[in-house]
Amino acid sequence: ADRHVVLQREWAPFARAENTRASALLRLAAAVSRIAGDAETPGWVEPIKGGATVWIRLARPEDADAVAAMHERCSAQSRYLRYLSGANEWRDISLRRLSGGHRGVTLVVMSEEGAIVGLGNVFPAEPDDGHGAEIAVIVEDAYQGRGIGTRLLRHMLELAERIGFQEVVAIVLAQNTTMLRVLEATRLGWTRELEEAVVTMRAPLPVVAPGSGSTIHAQTP
Repeated sequence: ADRHVVLQREWAPFARAENTRASALLRLAAAVSRIAGDAETPGWVEPIKGGATVWIRLARPEDADAVAAMHERCSAQSRYLRYLSGANEWRDISLRRLSGGHRGVTLVVMSEEGAIVGLGNVFPAEPDDGHGAEIAVIVEDAYQGRGIGTRLLRHMLELAERIGFQEVVAIVLAQNTTMLRVLEATRLGWTRELEEAVVTMRAPLPVVAPGSGSTIHAQTP
């Protein structure tokens, strides 16, 4: 369930056309796999509280409408805790990042009914930063408290290591005690910096072998 294609080019970023071709090839491979009767599912199927399961997978550009619908179902409070703003900035932030691209990756969480109910971003803390990755999670209100955030975060950290980041950063409102507990439960060596009711959490990641970085990071069927 954890099979990926990682393409790396040190001397230049991948162009939009190259990303498009890579995505097209993966969709073709998925179609061939389905026709061949391959029942294996890309991503991770995770149990959650209540006896249900969710499917965590890499986001695709075509998920944009479902991600937007998930945000609309979230309360204003949930969006505020995630984006630290009451405005609709999530539209630009989330939808722009669905296709990954600049050394980033986005994961979506799908319910058994096929709806996207959670989203996790792993992106460079700064545009040209190859050292630190900022991580962030949002889970639809109706699915909160069922362990989805914990499972999603675990896979986000795995991918951050695989991409080649050395540190993760999470910017969390001090009032968001649930997210702070989820981060602490990872048992990474977190440090905290509090400024104006915003907590900046930092933790080093295990060192990975050279060459593990990527600019396109996509799951295969």
